Amino acid sequence: MTRPTAAANNAIMDGSDYGRATTAQPALSEAHEPRLEPPFILIEPLRRTAPLIFTSPHSGRRYPAELLAQTRVGLLSLRRSEDAYVDELFASAAAHGAAVLSASVARVYVDLNRDPAELDPDMFEEGLPRTTATARVQAGLGAIPPH
Repeated sequence: MTRPTAAANNAIMDGSDYGRATTAQPALSEAHEPRLEPPFILIEPLRRTAPLIFTSPHSGRRYPAELLAQTRVGLLSLRRSEDAYVDELFASAAAHGAAVLSASVARVYVDLNRDPAELDPDMFEEGLPRTTATARVQAGLGAIPPH
């Protein structure tokens, strides 16, 4: 087996040999532009033997500096929104033939478990092409939470 490779943020789910890890492609790939870190990690088993994908969309622990600079609460308060370490609980699934998909970015920055159109239009100065007004959006639980 091969050891999982780390993404640009060196976010390996754990040090064991579970399979190969892949991530979302960074949006910017030019050498002169800053490299964006992927919002999720996908660990695929070396041989798929289970028809399952274990997901952990709310266990991301990366808090971008711009978020921390704008927030009015401390990091401990922000971390309360995490499903802390669920990704680590699922990590061994790849050793048993199932894929593991987990968030690397914090849920309070972007909720990867939401429809991209679940946005509060009041958070944006310009009009949005399409929004989905759901009860989650009205409760502040859209794709991008209000800060």
